[in-house]
Amino acid sequence: PRHWRTLTPALRSGVQQMLLERLAAEPEHFVRRAVADAVAAVARLALPAWQQPLMGFLRECASAPSPGHREVAMLLFASLCEAAPEHLVPHSAAVQAAVAAGLADTGGAAGPGSAQQDAGAGPALRGAALADVEAALVLVDGRCAAEGYRRTVLPALLQLLRAQVQSQDDEAELARALQALVEVVEAAEHRPGVLPVAG
Repeated sequence: PRHWRTLTPALRSGVQQMLLERLAAEPEHFVRRAVADAVAAVARLALPAWQQPLMGFLRECASAPSPGHREVAMLLFASLCEAAPEHLVPHSAAVQAAVAAGLADTGGAAGPGSAQQDAGAGPALRGAALADVEAALVLVDGRCAAEGYRRTVLPALLQLLRAQVQSQDDEAELARALQALVEVVEAAEHRPGVLPVAG
């Protein structure tokens, strides 16, 4: 933090832009994860001043035609929820919608006329979204956010679980989804409204 404060505004902006460009262009999954962690570390120091361009980048990635870019959004949401959750709380609805979409993502290229699909992209995307299921819980700070989580993320998680139980073609993903559901149930004690109430 001490060194970051010594940089000129122009240099800080250059570092932020370089990281986002690298994150968007990096083809290797593990490198993307490392760069996402670096973005989150800089965000902890640069927010809230960096909030608008960073959230714009996330929205673009979350709805991008490229499955790699959509995975970038999932990775970065998880890193930011851990590093700077207070700055994402106002955007909890957008995060929840992106996580729900990620849980249902098959890894295909999005957009009109796009039929291309990467067999490995879907599991990677859904794996990143499953990490976001727990991460996004920290953004639930009131009734409205809890209801949004219950109506978007939870149904998508249950649908993924149902599909994996029926197909039984990815035991690792099924195990991760079950673990995510356990984490939601355990978190519900401290975040009322996340789970539906019987009666």
